[in-house]
Order: sequence, then C-alpha cells, then structure tokens
Amino acid sequence: LGISKVVDDAHPDEGETVVYTLVVTNLGPTNAGSILVSEPLANGLAYVSHNAGQGTYNSTSGIWSVGNLETGESAQLQISATVAA
Repeated sequence: LGISKVVDDAHPDEGETVVYTLVVTNLGPTNAGSILVSEPLANGLAYVSHNAGQGTYNSTSGIWSVGNLETGESAQLQISATVAA
C-alpha cells in the first residue's frame, strides 16, 4: 500500500481551518482487505469534520477503516481541523 498526505495550507494562522487530504493506494500485486490507516490529529488542531470517499473515519481514535482495495485502486479521506489558540 502507498499513502500520501497533503495539507491545503502549510502555514495557517491561529483560528484558521486546514484540510488534510489522504490517499491510500493498493500498489499490488494482490487485492488488500481490512485496511486500517492511523491518522490522529496533531496537538494544536481541533477536529471540525471529515469526508471519507470510502470507509469510515473515527475522529476520536484517528483510525480510518478503509475496507478493501483491489490492485491499483485508491481511496481518499479529507479531514478539516481548526488551528487551536
């Protein structure tokens, strides 16, 4: 599996909301099942919302339960968080 993570604002100010985008890709050579990705928010960030293109995200534990991906298939998760004071 391959995982990438980008943020829409690398230098946000206090009180601003940032969006993290994670993409997990099954690089093969076989299908992958029961995929779990750990993505807890860093200190200083307050959870706002998320959008999981596949699976579910638990904002308390930071675990994204992706499920299954066939070879070459990808799934995306976006997490919005506010920079705490």
